[in-house]
Amino acid sequence: MSGSNNTYLGYQSGHGNASGSGNVFIGSEAGYNESGSNKLYIDNTNTTTPLIYGDFASDVLRFNANVGIGSTSTSAKLYVNGTGNESAIRTYNTDNSGNNYGIIAYAGSTGTNNAQAIYSRVYRSGSGTYYSGYFLDYGTGGTYEGLYADYRTGDAIDLAEYIYDTYNNLEKADVVVIDANNDESVVRNSEPYSSNVAGIVSTQPHLVMGMELIKDEETGEEIPGVNAVQLSLAGRVPVKVTDENGPINRGDFLTSSSIPGYAMKWTLLDVNEAKDFEGLKIILAENERRRNAVIGKALEEHISGTGKIVVLIGLQ
Repeated sequence: MSGSNNTYLGYQSGHGNASGSGNVFIGSEAGYNESGSNKLYIDNTNTTTPLIYGDFASDVLRFNANVGIGSTSTSAKLYVNGTGNESAIRTYNTDNSGNNYGIIAYAGSTGTNNAQAIYSRVYRSGSGTYYSGYFLDYGTGGTYEGLYADYRTGDAIDLAEYIYDTYNNLEKADVVVIDANNDESVVRNSEPYSSNVAGIVSTQPHLVMGMELIKDEETGEEIPGVNAVQLSLAGRVPVKVTDENGPINRGDFLTSSSIPGYAMKWTLLDVNEAKDFEGLKIILAENERRRNAVIGKALEEHISGTGKIVVLIGLQ
């Protein structure tokens, strides 16, 4: 044997290592087939994937097991339980030489399975303030972007929130109104200038809120039997339109039409058409009602028939 500075602890540990140096083999037959140098093997078998493997030369330490820190649970590859006011996990990356990351998370899925690279859950039991995600900017250089999300493709860039779909028949770009018979639920519009107009069903939103309507907050699994759609709250979104009240020009206000799910051009009645004071009061009252039925502003024109255009959401 020509190796040196090796440590052997266990029956036939490092058995096959005749020339390597600086190795540490702990356990029965640990590192049995290892012939290199500066290696760490901790196991009670001659496996090539030991419970703990290390390379002193390259500062590598690998655990081939689930690890629990501060907890008896090993239900994940790494399970960390913090106590008191201490952080369960804290990461720093102070290397300013290039692009650097505090945490990189990947998750993949096949078929109909879901995948979350980061899943955050907070248990609230006191009177304090709780955050499932808290982002804070330190420093004065560069541009701070806060939370960046790359899910921003599609026909629209809007902010949406889940809301119940009473009849489970709504489609993307539908105009919807508040369901008078069910809480937090919407249906297609059925009359023009509806003051109960709630907005437009989003096509592909940039950001979606209200996930608690469709997912169990404890498990993250989808709640069975829930009928819900993404209702656009702000931004640009496609909407179904009709020429029922004339051609739609860019900048025109839109409102609900008599065609279910469709918007039309919004206009006010002409007060000059009133024949007497009573007629004027009727026109003024109707105009006031219409002012509460605006969906948003058209960003594209629509000349005739039915179709679809992009609208800037702006409920009134």
